[in-house]
Amino acid sequence: MHYPGISIIDLPGDFLGESVEDKENFIVQPFIELLSTEPFEGAQVIITGAAFDGLTSVRRQTLREVYAGQ
Repeated sequence: MHYPGISIIDLPGDFLGESVEDKENFIVQPFIELLSTEPFEGAQVIITGAAFDGLTSVRRQTLREVYAGQ
């Protein structure tokens, strides 16, 4: 579906058997910079991942419980 002003990205825990935890910020940082510009005021990006260590200007919600459908 297309919902203007929102993007939801689910990063995998690993890609081709290699952990992506140390590469997440490389993927996320361009979105942080883009959303800080005036044309994207009011837009949002929701990104799931394993770490996101050291990011600034973000709202972070840490989930500690596994939610899985039956």
